[in-house]
Amino acid sequence: MTRRLRPTSIRFRLTLWYAGVLALVLLGYAAGVWSWVRHEGLDQLDDKLHEDFEVIGPLLALTSDGGVRLADDDEQEDLERLPWFEVRRGDGSLALRQSVATQAELATREAAAAHPRFGPASHVLANGISVRTMRRPFRVGEHEIVVEAARSQERLDDELAELGLVLLLGVPLGVALAAAGGLFLARRALAPVARLTERARELTAERLTERLPVAHPDDELGRLAAAFNEMLARLERSFEQLRRFTADASHELRTPLTALRSVGEVALRSAPSPEEQREVIGSMLEEVDRLTRLVDDLLLLARGDAGHLRPRRERCDLAALAREIADRLLVLAEEKRQSLRVDAAVAVEVCGDPVLLRQALQNLLDNAIEHGPEGSEIQVAVARGDGAAIAEVVDHGPGVPAEHRERIFERFYRVDPARSRTRGGAGLGLAIARWIAQAHGGRIELSDTAGGGATFRVRLPLAGTKDGGMP
Repeated sequence: MTRRLRPTSIRFRLTLWYAGVLALVLLGYAAGVWSWVRHEGLDQLDDKLHEDFEVIGPLLALTSDGGVRLADDDEQEDLERLPWFEVRRGDGSLALRQSVATQAELATREAAAAHPRFGPASHVLANGISVRTMRRPFRVGEHEIVVEAARSQERLDDELAELGLVLLLGVPLGVALAAAGGLFLARRALAPVARLTERARELTAERLTERLPVAHPDDELGRLAAAFNEMLARLERSFEQLRRFTADASHELRTPLTALRSVGEVALRSAPSPEEQREVIGSMLEEVDRLTRLVDDLLLLARGDAGHLRPRRERCDLAALAREIADRLLVLAEEKRQSLRVDAAVAVEVCGDPVLLRQALQNLLDNAIEHGPEGSEIQVAVARGDGAAIAEVVDHGPGVPAEHRERIFERFYRVDPARSRTRGGAGLGLAIARWIAQAHGGRIELSDTAGGGATFRVRLPLAGTKDGGMP
């Protein structure tokens, strides 16, 4: 598989995002460090300026003509360590300037005038030298004066310039190293995805029994692989159901077609009498009727799966439908000397399609009659329970073994494939009944009957409830 770093690959995007975020973090960190160093350096200069004022203040004195002078010569040594300072009268005129450092001699009145407030400030002198200045008012005798002291800021500026250069060079280098590390980590982290992709490409309809490897089932990739395996299991079941459905449908269609062909060929060879012809035609019509029912059932399920068949919504009495179906199928039950007991005297209204609901109940009752032994009793009951409409069909036949209950509602599925289809059943009745119940917001439950047999219970929302519609 190609390992190139494509702009559309997740590795490229992860690396790009990682490098971009880290670049912003490093730039913020560099700006913070530079600002902190500058702030600390300026604070140190300001502290020295405050110390300068402590030295300057006691050394100022008035002259005989009202001017300002410095202290006697024996006190001049305290001023030698001061870079420079100026003393100005209240009108702004220069009264005294002390310049020990060479750069202080270049200070001009304009530079001082540009800093009218008394707090600390940074200035660039006429010769380009950066200084830190501070002004403070003093009283000498009855005169108000302003003393401005300054110190060179060049050393701090040089240090900041070097620090800024180091930070600016370090940020790209750090981002480049982080990007390389991020790419390496992204490759390591996404390597299982690449392996899963390769294995997934190898899977075909004939190899659905295989599963993707799950190295670490508790992490995100492990859960992803597990989800893929679950999907493969569902696909395998779906393909198996499709193959079985195709085989069963072909068998169910071939049986009546074979019977039609056989009857027709026999009739052609034997030149039957009119009575025999009527018998042959009747037999052929029975097979055609069986084919028609099978095709109708298949069409109903296909339209339901495709979402093209939606039940109508109208109020109908489920108990009345149950009584109607029991009356219609009573003849079939009497052929097996079975008795039908219907407990549906109280109206139970649901909101649904009466035609489909009638078909679901008919399929369940027909299934009970078919599998119930001769001389047994079949019960049909409709009532309200747990806020739902419940219709039960109970038989006392062989029941459904536990291993078949999950699949009993599958199409063409039979618990006993060898059971004779005396009345042409194709194994679609329960599948249709379940789809009808689900289409009406309900479900079908299967449980054992006391004393042997099976109980199919249909639960539907009552009319007027939130799920039942039509208040």
